[in-house]
Amino acid sequence: MNGYEYTWKIGVEFAANRSLETAKPLADDVCLADLYTGHKYLVQKVFEAKPIDKAFPEMPDTAIQTWPVGTLTDDELNALRQRAKYTPGQFSRPFEAIVFSW
Repeated sequence: MNGYEYTWKIGVEFAANRSLETAKPLADDVCLADLYTGHKYLVQKVFEAKPIDKAFPEMPDTAIQTWPVGTLTDDELNALRQRAKYTPGQFSRPFEAIVFSW
């Protein structure tokens, strides 16, 4: 992907093992939504990842610190899924489809 890659920390987490790729850069106060679960996450900080922030050395060198901020309503989740053309399938899982939310 030709975009932006982040080590993604959620809540109180030392070494994150999750990453996120986006087409647009992330900034503080952006809200992300998981199209599988409907969970929302607020980006608190975008920063240079230190070794303690990453579970593995090959993870992205830019990190985001997010906090859970609730869950989308069924109507909001369905609208975002339609806009992103996302339909959860038998093998779908959390964090596979993340979108910028409101």
